[in-house]
Amino acid sequence: MPVAAVATQLDQSLRIIYENNVSLNKQNLLLLTETIEGLDDFITHLKTPASNEPDILPLLDNLAQITPENKSSKADEEQEKLIDPEFLVVFLEETDELLSQYSHELERLQKQADNTQYQDAVHLTLSTLAENAHHANRPVLADLYQLLDKLIEQQDFKYTGLMSLLEHGYEEINNQIENLIQNKPPATISNYQQQVEKLVTQIEEDKLIQNAPTEWFSIPMDDPELLEAFTEECSELLESSNSAIRSWQENHHNAEASMQLQRVLHTIKGSARLTDIRPIADLTHHTESLVFLVADQKQDPDDSFFTLLQRSQDRLSEMQEFLARKEGIPFAHDLLTEISRFTGQVVPKPALAQVTDSDDSTTESTQDMTTSGGEQIRVRADLLDFLTNFTGEVNISRDRVGQQNAAIQQQLVEMESTVSRLQDQLRNLEIETETQILFRYEDETQDQKSDFDPLEFDRFSMIQQLSRSLTESVSDMNEITQSIDNLVHDSDAILLQQSRLSADLEQGLMNTRLLPFTGLVPRFERIIRQVNSELGKQAALTVLGADIELDRTILDRIVAPLEHIIRNAIAHGIETPETRADLEKNETGQLTLSISREGSEILLSLSDDGQGINVDKVRNRALEQGLINPDHVPSDDELIQLILTSGFSTADNISQLAGRGVGMDVVSNEIRSLKGRLSIQSELGQGTTFNIRLPLTLSIMQSLMVSSHDEQFAIPLASVHAGSRITVEEIQGLLSQEEGNAQYEFNGEYYHFIPLANLLEKPLSLPDNPKLQFPILLFRYGDMHIALLVDEINSNREIVLKSMGEQLSNISSITGATILGDGQVVFILDIPALVDSTDLTANDDDDVEEDSTTPPKDHDRAPIAMVVDDSITMRKVSSNLLKRHGFDVITAKDGIDAVAQLNEQEPDIILLDVEMPRMDGFEFATLVRNSEQYSKLPIIMITSRTGEKHRARAENIGVNAYLGKPYQELDLVEKMQELLGSHYPHAKH
Repeated sequence: MPVAAVATQLDQSLRIIYENNVSLNKQNLLLLTETIEGLDDFITHLKTPASNEPDILPLLDNLAQITPENKSSKADEEQEKLIDPEFLVVFLEETDELLSQYSHELERLQKQADNTQYQDAVHLTLSTLAENAHHANRPVLADLYQLLDKLIEQQDFKYTGLMSLLEHGYEEINNQIENLIQNKPPATISNYQQQVEKLVTQIEEDKLIQNAPTEWFSIPMDDPELLEAFTEECSELLESSNSAIRSWQENHHNAEASMQLQRVLHTIKGSARLTDIRPIADLTHHTESLVFLVADQKQDPDDSFFTLLQRSQDRLSEMQEFLARKEGIPFAHDLLTEISRFTGQVVPKPALAQVTDSDDSTTESTQDMTTSGGEQIRVRADLLDFLTNFTGEVNISRDRVGQQNAAIQQQLVEMESTVSRLQDQLRNLEIETETQILFRYEDETQDQKSDFDPLEFDRFSMIQQLSRSLTESVSDMNEITQSIDNLVHDSDAILLQQSRLSADLEQGLMNTRLLPFTGLVPRFERIIRQVNSELGKQAALTVLGADIELDRTILDRIVAPLEHIIRNAIAHGIETPETRADLEKNETGQLTLSISREGSEILLSLSDDGQGINVDKVRNRALEQGLINPDHVPSDDELIQLILTSGFSTADNISQLAGRGVGMDVVSNEIRSLKGRLSIQSELGQGTTFNIRLPLTLSIMQSLMVSSHDEQFAIPLASVHAGSRITVEEIQGLLSQEEGNAQYEFNGEYYHFIPLANLLEKPLSLPDNPKLQFPILLFRYGDMHIALLVDEINSNREIVLKSMGEQLSNISSITGATILGDGQVVFILDIPALVDSTDLTANDDDDVEEDSTTPPKDHDRAPIAMVVDDSITMRKVSSNLLKRHGFDVITAKDGIDAVAQLNEQEPDIILLDVEMPRMDGFEFATLVRNSEQYSKLPIIMITSRTGEKHRARAENIGVNAYLGKPYQELDLVEKMQELLGSHYPHAKH
């Protein structure tokens, strides 16, 4: 039909005009209007057939003129056709829904980048969007979706620039859709496409470098002295560079900090090349180029620059630590690539070490920097330790001389008393002699008369002459005594002066061992940056009192505990930035480390403003692990201390940072080995504080000398919280309380009452006088409050710590030993470890010595063996052997001590040494055999005296067996089985 032909041609023409976005001029508009009117006339004719039929050919000619030439079948390659309005509405609705779905899936993928399901979901959504764009003939939009998909395939959302490009791509999509709605041509995306391709190439290159095997550099050991000097110098220079970076970051216009950083990097580079440490030389060279780029004002110092600069600083610090340990150093090829990309340079291959003229100038500048603060020398740490130990030996020798002087002074006092007594005796002798002379004269006058009487003429007999000579000798002795006394006083004055000089020398050496805490701050800051990166958290460290100096040994050993506490504070305490924002906290968590000095102690306090310790969670976990009794739940403060228990953790998931339940117990043990104390305070939602108290030095300490059973021990004075005195009557009242749970009250607080004798596994002997007082020492170790009863406090003195050697180093309850002036070795007790290692339930009021008869033997109990030996080592070895075989053991150091032990508890068998002070083994065995109560008691004599004479005497006394030292364990066990028979513990099994 003519109408259909015109209408079809009109529809095609209008579609071509719309798709090609052609604008019609006035003439074309007139032709279009004429065509539409002509078509309308033709339709009218069809309604009234009587009228003349219009000509349809001019209408088709008009449409042919309106339709763009060569565009009806082929569109311009550079111009996209417009979409049909109806299809456009459907397309936009579906696109909007899919983009919303893409945003949600991308957010989930960012939180769990390794979740393959989330990755597949995002890929599927972007593929659907790209297919729809192709179907709608939108190739530019489809290319955008494919670019986004390529970015997401990298799976590293922490990579610098990736998220910004994803956001930029989303903006480009919105721009394209906006142009589509407004019938505007699509904007070009060539610039964005180049950015994506560049970033993808960078990420792939970095992955190749990261996945490549690590290249290690072996440290050259040709010149150990030069290497050692560079190691120390590099450590000091890195501290300076870290300070310069911090100052520069605080003030971007700080030219002095920039220059300082350049000088330090140039010095490190020159020294590294000189010692042929190529990894450090390469990294410092590129870091130097990075600094020059900003220093020459070719680029502004933005956050990305300082982030990259700080990473270089951290990597250099790690390399220095490898160097200090004499381990291989890994090359930093990945970091070199990033720096070169940032500076626009090409990464060069690592070059061999070359010493240039600039290195010479560097050395000179280093020397200038070193000498500018005064003359300095390097001293080996082991030499300082030797000198410090040597001063301790000098102090011990001085004390011994002082004691010798005191002994001489005492002897002089006794000598003066003796001389005075001798003078009295001589005076009496002279009087008696005169009397005898007069008496004899009277007898002689009866026989004969003399011309002179005794008063007129002295007649000296021999005894008179001897008495007068003795008088003169006594007078001379008195003068000699006075002279020696004066010499002793002069010696005391010289010793006092030497003591002051030794104290000054000792203090000077102690000062040489002190290092400022500030040297550890960069290390802790680096750890915080690493943990922040791993956990996606934000935390910053503030250090107060970093200029305080600590002993080098303490400083080295406290690093690991502090690092663990810092990691725990971020992993367990600091919340995520989103959570902190919801709690109206600053998104950056704050860690505060304060260092202060309190008397003879250093207080390290590390606090955070995180969520604190969840006491309810700790309580539930403790109940699950059976650490507390459900019927007697401890207080909140005591529950918090449970995090120091081995195997205890409140983490829900196990990670490399937390959750395995190891760490805090190691921290506590390490601090305790440093003679320090750890306490924890926490407030839910507010944060946690760890307080570490350490002595100023580990070489010399103030201690209390206490006695128990005539044995002297040292207790660190810093660990004693307070002291008091307690009567015998009060002690008996405490011992009558619930077994093992005696509580001593002091200033409203309760302390677990423990006699030191019980900790030493010895019976507690109390005198009969109920009013007699004993000293008591109070200790606080976290949740452990101890009231320690001692026999006597001898003195408070400064002692020099000595190593106990490998044989005794494994005894946890002894932290060291010291030597007194008389040569006596005194052990330093670790009270908490001693309490933990002692079964206090076995010590009750039955151990108190009372005047009662010995109870009969109970064959159901474990047999008791008494070991009598003056050697501590022999007593310990024999006790361990006997305990392994099921015996209860009591020990005595000589015969007198053994007699006292017999009065308190009757053993089943005695192991006896021969040569002992006060009462030897033969005397003690004789006393036992002569006692009706103990005459049948089995005695095994163990001695190094194996001659027939000694053996015969032992047999005459009645000793049951005679063994030589060192004895064989099997021989001893056989003898004991033979003597005890059925009462031997193993015979029951």
